[in-house]
Parts: sequence; C-alpha cells; structure tokens
Amino acid sequence: MSQEEKEKPNERQRWMGRFTFILAAIGSAIGLGNFWRFPFLTYKYGGGIWFLPYLLALFLLGIPIAVMEIGLGQIF
Repeated sequence: MSQEEKEKPNERQRWMGRFTFILAAIGSAIGLGNFWRFPFLTYKYGGGIWFLPYLLALFLLGIPIAVMEIGLGQIF
C-alpha cells in the first residue's frame, strides 16, 4: 500500500480519466479483442458495407446504453 492509501483508508479509488473508464467498461462487457476484430473480419470477407451500421449502432446505441446501465448500477 502507498502512503496515500494508508493515510485515507476509507476514501474510494477513482479512475485516472474518462477514457480509461470507457475502455475498461467495453473490455469487461464484450472483450476488447472482439471490439477490434469484428470490423476487420467483416471488411476482410467483403462485408465492409456493414461497417457503417456497426459504428452507428456502437456510438448511438451501445455506448449510451452501457453508460446508462453503469450509472443506474451506481445509483441502486
């Protein structure tokens, strides 16, 4: 334990930044390997046309719903 942790044992730990938290949430939900691999494989096998709907669904549905779920989990 560091000196800070010894001085304030009841204080909650915090994320270093918002981007770190988002990557951790994505990694725990779907696995970061699948996040990078799916678009590559669809493009490789001629499914590049599906990349745009994939990105739209990710940014318009996936990330906001994940943030909402995490926020509700912290409230309740």
